[in-house]
Amino acid sequence: MNQPFRDRSRTRSGFRCWSPAVGVFYAVTFILWLVGRSVPGLADDLVLRPGQVTLEGFFTSHLYHKSFPLLALTLLAMSSAVILESRWGTPRFVAFYFSTALGT
Repeated sequence: MNQPFRDRSRTRSGFRCWSPAVGVFYAVTFILWLVGRSVPGLADDLVLRPGQVTLEGFFTSHLYHKSFPLLALTLLAMSSAVILESRWGTPRFVAFYFSTALGT
């Protein structure tokens, strides 16, 4: 029987494995939040402005959040992304994740 997607969410031992891209996104999001709170004026540089689109602004606008409740909700929602990454694979998930940044 041919399965279109391989479920990579379980290892041989049966424990759930960590999705590498989701782990990196968790870490970068949390680090950007900490740095944005501690460095005055940096938070304004991390947002994406319609007239001044830069590559740095594109990546950080999707990963940076000013308030803790928004950060917590984002990390909670990102926990469901482990399922997508395990089904689709890391390259396809990363492409999907950053393509959703175009709409935000």
